[in-house]
Amino acid sequence: SLSPTSVTGGSSSAGTITLSGAAPAGGIVVSLASSNAAASVPATVTVAAGATSAGFTATTSSVGASTSVTITATSAAISRTATLTVNPASSGTLAAPTLVSPANDARFDAGQTITFDWSDVTGAASYTIQIDDQDTFPSPITGPTVTPSTYSTNTLPVTRMWFRVRANDASGTPGAWSAIRRFEVR
Repeated sequence: SLSPTSVTGGSSSAGTITLSGAAPAGGIVVSLASSNAAASVPATVTVAAGATSAGFTATTSSVGASTSVTITATSAAISRTATLTVNPASSGTLAAPTLVSPANDARFDAGQTITFDWSDVTGAASYTIQIDDQDTFPSPITGPTVTPSTYSTNTLPVTRMWFRVRANDASGTPGAWSAIRRFEVR
């Protein structure tokens, strides 16, 4: 297994060889191989006598495009694979989303479902929305990360609030914040 299974080129992933039972006296040598030069692994890993697992490091190189690498572990003619995705480094900050709804100064009844919507951002893997009762967002009431460019809730407190959104790339690097809009639940 590999953790994480997706990294930015130049980062590493922790690999684990896990046996179905304890290794015998003398241990077990497991051969490792990578399907692509985007990731390299040691030639062998030894699971010590009595142990059921051993770790190794998959080291990655910079890539120009997202690259899938298969890491193969082989011992006694039994092979198992794990896939590692190596992503290119971010070429810059993602653009700020454009807010669609609700409109600035919109008003909602307590318990009413409010749907927050914004434009899709090229290169975004997810979005973070912040909602706060202060326009400086010192302690957001909510701040989930969502994959569609929309978020709905009916559990906001009765007060005036503000919201903003930003996109996150595949490696989790956040982009610029959107404009801020005010709304009220009463």
